[in-house]
Amino acid sequence: MRNGSGTTSASSSAPPPRLRYSPLSCLSPAPLTPSGLLRIDSADGEVELLVCSNIELRSSSPEPLPHVPAPGEPPSQWNNKDAGLTCHLTTHRIVFVETDTSNNKNRAYSIDLALVASVSSEGGPSFRSPFSTYKISIRTLHLGELLIAYRGDESYSSASKCKKDRDDAMASLQKSLSRKAWEERAKSHQRNAQSAVAQITARKVGVDA
Repeated sequence: MRNGSGTTSASSSAPPPRLRYSPLSCLSPAPLTPSGLLRIDSADGEVELLVCSNIELRSSSPEPLPHVPAPGEPPSQWNNKDAGLTCHLTTHRIVFVETDTSNNKNRAYSIDLALVASVSSEGGPSFRSPFSTYKISIRTLHLGELLIAYRGDESYSSASKCKKDRDDAMASLQKSLSRKAWEERAKSHQRNAQSAVAQITARKVGVDA
């Protein structure tokens, strides 16, 4: 785990449109700062929890995922995974950042935790599958099952780190899904509205008395 968010560039120009049709294409774009860092919605109480690099995002669907092409986006063959990503876990979202190799610019795409039905741990080396990667299965309400795979080399230390990264991410995801922090702002607005109504009602009662 680390506290950065991938490679950035001093220029603020945006990367060119994506040419790949892949799981990232089917996620919601996430805003970045002019320097290419993830923009956190602190006004909504969002907090960044963990960042991990060298991540793969895979789709378990046997069919291409639904995707609305951007204006001018050329037709592209479906690819069921994206590699070399940086994954940010926040109290509200799972965000994947990719760097465009042509100009070193970042793009970001997110899954709102409100759309996640469940998460579970999968994979890891075994006797039958010695090179199996550690994964998190994310069952979403809109895109079915997506997998986050933690990539490393074939060394024991790398496998151990991938397992730790996966386990840390699972713990953070489970806690965030349990707390549902993204609902707090709406609840706060509702409490404030109810309080205002109660105050108005109390004043009316006082006047009528």
